[in-house]
Amino acid sequence: MAYVILQLALSLDGNIARPNGEVDFLGDIEPSFTPVFESFIKQIDTIVMGRNTYQKMLEYGDIPFADKTIKVCTTRPAKNSAHHVEFVNCDIRDIIVNETGTVWLFGGAQLIKQFINEDLIDEMQLYIVPYIIGRGIPLFMDNQGLHLELVSSQTFGQNVFLTYRRQSTK
Repeated sequence: MAYVILQLALSLDGNIARPNGEVDFLGDIEPSFTPVFESFIKQIDTIVMGRNTYQKMLEYGDIPFADKTIKVCTTRPAKNSAHHVEFVNCDIRDIIVNETGTVWLFGGAQLIKQFINEDLIDEMQLYIVPYIIGRGIPLFMDNQGLHLELVSSQTFGQNVFLTYRRQSTK
């Protein structure tokens, strides 16, 4: 069974994107955070994301992380995709049970909600930028409760990076 890490950037008011999916408010990532992110990427075996997140990534060009397996959870697979992208239409538990190593839960909001409600996230790494966008797509929406334990907190310029681990059992 895979170890699942949710790592993402969000606004101070808890939004992962504007209502239209744009993430312009995130700005440039603080350069001093780059080694932390690079270390994180090295430990990842598989990246899991929803179809909307995948489509948004395509707007920025080629899908990165060519050395990783990327699984896109969707009922609408794309006709053409990179060789390392696999479209899956299955129970999210099946993905975790059938994977080994470390899985990066990349997003989006609906998929994150499913993972939280199924208690499938082992660790959350949240990069918080000091920007309040007001209306947006919240990280936590209609979720069941989840008890977390703070593992670490770091500052990178004006941004905060928090790492939490799940306290409940699978």
